[in-house]
Amino acid sequence: MGYSTPIKFFKYLHYYWAGSNSKGHGIHSPFVFKLIQEQLNGGVESTEFEKTTPAMRQYLLEIEQATLNQLSNKTTRLIGRLLSGFHPTNFCILSNTIKTSRVASLQSIDCAFLVASDSLEVILHHANSAFQKMHPAAWMIVQGIHSSAVMETAWERLKKNDQVRLTIDLFSIGILFCRKEQKEKEHFIIRY
Repeated sequence: MGYSTPIKFFKYLHYYWAGSNSKGHGIHSPFVFKLIQEQLNGGVESTEFEKTTPAMRQYLLEIEQATLNQLSNKTTRLIGRLLSGFHPTNFCILSNTIKTSRVASLQSIDCAFLVASDSLEVILHHANSAFQKMHPAAWMIVQGIHSSAVMETAWERLKKNDQVRLTIDLFSIGILFCRKEQKEKEHFIIRY
């Protein structure tokens, strides 16, 4: 069950207070700084990506259906920019409402979108099934990382996964990067 509105408000205040500048000032990771400049602060709308990237419309439609339209327009545009910027070939959505056979049919996964759930076991099962097929440059978007106690616990556990080297907390979504070339784990909270 999700947090009540007052609790969400206080969670957001804590996130905002702890978060780094949304323009990238003070970020010492070149990869994260570039991500902030090009994707988080990118001015291109997701509708423009849909015209230039054939799979984009399908990816965004699948995400919209899996999340039951719970993502804000701002978050949807960001996901569009991320997908366009990283060009995943093997993309999958991990959700209770979508058959997991798509994950089983993929040899490897470039990007996964993990839909929020009320069950910690389900979330971790979906994530672990994807991690087994993710390569060193793969990444995962996690919906609603601060929407409930279950999702916050899941987010903390996913951050500790051995394959995850870099995480970005954007409050409504979190992004996990495998980035094997990165020796030390890094966790960023960025105002978005």
